[in-house]
Amino acid sequence: MGMGKRLECKRMFHVKHLQIFSCFNLDRMILFLTAVILAAVFFFTQENGLWASDVDWISQHSVFPDYFRKLFYETGELYPDFAFQIGGGQNIFNFAYYGFLNPCILLSYLFPWIPMDLWIMGLSLVLYMTSVLLFHFWISSRGLERRVCFYVSVMFMLAAPLFYHSCVQIMFVNYMPFLCLGLIGTDRYFEKKKSGMVCTSVFLMVLTSFYFSIGAIVCLCLYALYCYLKYEQEKNRPFTVGGIVGAALKYVSRIFTGIFLSCFYLVPTAIALLRGRSSSGAAEKTDYLALFLPLGDADRLLYNEYGIGLVCLALIAVLAGMFQKKAAGKVLSIGLFLITAFPVFSYALNGFLYNRSKVLIPFLPVICLQTGLWLSGLKEKKGKRGILPAFLLLFLYFAMIWNDIKGSDEAVIYLVDFALVLLSVLLYCRWKPDIRIIIIPAIFVLVFVNRMNWKDFHETLKWSDLELENREQIAEMVESAAEMDHTLYRMEYYGDKNENFKNMNRIFGIDQNITSLYSSTYNAPYSYFRNTVFDVEKNYRNTLMESLSENVVFRKLMGVKYILSDTKPVGYEEVETAEDEGMGVSETGNEKDDSLRLYRDENTAPIAYGTSKIVDTGAYEQLKFPYNQLGLLCFAAAGETTDSDKETDDNEKTENGAETGCIPDMISGVEYDLENYVKELDVSDVLEGLFHAAYGDEEETVKLNIPVLDQEQILFFRFHVENTGKKDVLIKAGTAYNNLTAASHIYYNNNRVFSYAIGIEAGQKDVDLIFEKGSCRITDAEAYLVSVNNLEQMQKELYEYKFTEDTDEKDADEKDTDEKDIDKETVDEESSGAENIGAKNSVFSRKSRSGNVLSGSINMKEDGYLITSIPYDENFKILVDGEKKSVEMVNEGFCGVKLGKGSHEISFSYQSPGKILGGVLTVLGIAMLAGILFKSRKYSSAFRPGEQGNCGNSSDFS
Repeated sequence: MGMGKRLECKRMFHVKHLQIFSCFNLDRMILFLTAVILAAVFFFTQENGLWASDVDWISQHSVFPDYFRKLFYETGELYPDFAFQIGGGQNIFNFAYYGFLNPCILLSYLFPWIPMDLWIMGLSLVLYMTSVLLFHFWISSRGLERRVCFYVSVMFMLAAPLFYHSCVQIMFVNYMPFLCLGLIGTDRYFEKKKSGMVCTSVFLMVLTSFYFSIGAIVCLCLYALYCYLKYEQEKNRPFTVGGIVGAALKYVSRIFTGIFLSCFYLVPTAIALLRGRSSSGAAEKTDYLALFLPLGDADRLLYNEYGIGLVCLALIAVLAGMFQKKAAGKVLSIGLFLITAFPVFSYALNGFLYNRSKVLIPFLPVICLQTGLWLSGLKEKKGKRGILPAFLLLFLYFAMIWNDIKGSDEAVIYLVDFALVLLSVLLYCRWKPDIRIIIIPAIFVLVFVNRMNWKDFHETLKWSDLELENREQIAEMVESAAEMDHTLYRMEYYGDKNENFKNMNRIFGIDQNITSLYSSTYNAPYSYFRNTVFDVEKNYRNTLMESLSENVVFRKLMGVKYILSDTKPVGYEEVETAEDEGMGVSETGNEKDDSLRLYRDENTAPIAYGTSKIVDTGAYEQLKFPYNQLGLLCFAAAGETTDSDKETDDNEKTENGAETGCIPDMISGVEYDLENYVKELDVSDVLEGLFHAAYGDEEETVKLNIPVLDQEQILFFRFHVENTGKKDVLIKAGTAYNNLTAASHIYYNNNRVFSYAIGIEAGQKDVDLIFEKGSCRITDAEAYLVSVNNLEQMQKELYEYKFTEDTDEKDADEKDTDEKDIDKETVDEESSGAENIGAKNSVFSRKSRSGNVLSGSINMKEDGYLITSIPYDENFKILVDGEKKSVEMVNEGFCGVKLGKGSHEISFSYQSPGKILGGVLTVLGIAMLAGILFKSRKYSSAFRPGEQGNCGNSSDFS
């Protein structure tokens, strides 16, 4: 008996040390994987030093989260409705794609001293490394040989989309750790009947990247089907339709629980997408027949960072798996082949907007798993079946796409990769060397592909590109302006073209309100006003980029009272701030930009005002350029448009929809005759029929001569542009750019009429029209001149009745003196018209930015309208003297309400549509989760360790 105990103790000792040794190897492998990741990051970024790209990363992915955090610090709300500061003011769920309520971004709220740029860089690296480590943990638990697990994990780590987009388009891959968590959770569900991890992973994927969560959920369901079939195989149970359907319903209920939990976010986001989503590609046409043809796109499967981005080895593994005997492996391979090979699936996953392969990225982990299963099957002499047909299909694929790739650098990669995998598989099948002879060449190809993709597309940022010191200085000037002026206004920072691109969505301080926006979802009426009604210049090739405008009238109409710039804008005067006394050094000791100054225009429109100068919308729509712009400075367009108003002669229409006739007789009740203020210039001899071609660094300048006056003027001119080449056309006038995108560009902007309204300094003789790039022909050129003084004269009586915003009660004591002066000023102005348009007549309630967008009082001496420059949204709730009124669209894209004579108390409030329904569904999801967890605890006690299945070992290949 004693001897038996000693033998048992000795056996347990060896088992214990064997487990420790195994864990040590696993830990060592994980640490080595981490080191490889960091080494790869250094290798690819050593030239510039930052894990961030120079395109959307700097203008969207780091900027929107910074705004969300600033808004939270100001309002204390994690779940606001309205983004007043960006794009004139919009539903905040228009920007949900860029990290709103993303748990990884919410965590940054605890660390206000960390710049958001650095947080996003660090977060991207952490998510990237976490994805790789979780993937390695997942496949290691599937019964695969350790060496195969390691090299497949390296393949996953170097997959083109995972590496590339962790730095460029982070929403393409930032959900990947939670997807890997869901795959682990799926194994737990089938082995132990535990559902919490599946529900949680779906919830986190939706909050992190709702767009790609759709493909990720399909991936989970496909893997769940594989796990079910595998588990049934191990139990030697026959497959039945009823059994499969029952198991599917149970698993899908876990998926829907995660979706329901996220409905407080998902439902408002879905409604915002339906109302403001663009296909983003006006030139992109869908060939519906081609959607059902397999493998016709060279970028779908191999090498491309906007596709799956793997190499031939992975494709061979998927194709060979289709010919295996075991049902589980065969179903997994067939499912992967159908989803990745047939464009109709990517078209559906893209919401039926377009056919793009980026939605296939979520299937990357399962494809890598399939590669590991096939390699393990080869090693165990069970994976030879299907090799020959797999190579034949791969050869057929190359034959189908060869016309698209021949003559390109990619063609060499295809041939080399195909030759390497063919040779390595033949060598292994013939002499059975180490399995690494197959996978290591594939890894080297992936390294080369990543380097090529990185070099050909985007550059990483340098420290100087972040301009942190410059941002600090601008933020200080924004705060100084807010301390001086308590009215509600907009303020914009104008740098060079590159700076304006980076700052298109940037708010330097919460008191700054801007007109620009770069988002795939947006307020549709505001976009229509900018692009169709006002024809604001388009600086960039992407149609979604609503950049800062140099259009002087647009600035005035939108209430851009302050501009931060190193040059004086026409119509603005320099303002002395407290920061000017110490311009040399910032609070942190960094040098400041001494040329940066704050400028103010006292004659911009208030954000809200009352007027009786109303013109019917139908009459306004008949105004031609530039009267359609100038008109909104002397009257407001309101009222419904009748069918008779819209009847026009097609022969009198220009390409952008404006008429060539004079001011219609239908406009009445306006004291100013616009034609008396506008001087038409003849530019036909300079521009008409002009042809120009500029390539590379070449550019050509054409001078437009203008009458010399001793006062500032506004030059309006426009012309039609015919793109006679295959590249973009870029033409600069003053500091304003117009860009016509090449017809083949995926974000074609359709900007075929270049319109400008630029400021002219007193005494200026001409304007340089600079052809920077492209080949084009100009026709239908027209130009007009208006003095700035005349603009102010036209504006003088439009803003008749002042709207006085409510103040915060908590600030009442501190600002009592100021408010008395304001009230006195307001009374004086109401009695004498609007002689001082920019007077300090109000204090804006900061806490109302996310709740009550605007509230205050107004005294109308005549019937009229309250006019705002807040983009129209039917979800505004307006109370006039406590009575609910319907919001009306005024000035062809903004909120307004009809008012009768007398004093009124008005409140504009906004609630994102779908928040209530989403909240109810989330509560339902919580109840569903509670029930599932209760059942999981009940079922888990019934499972013994010996009964657990293994859902991913190499026995599939037999």
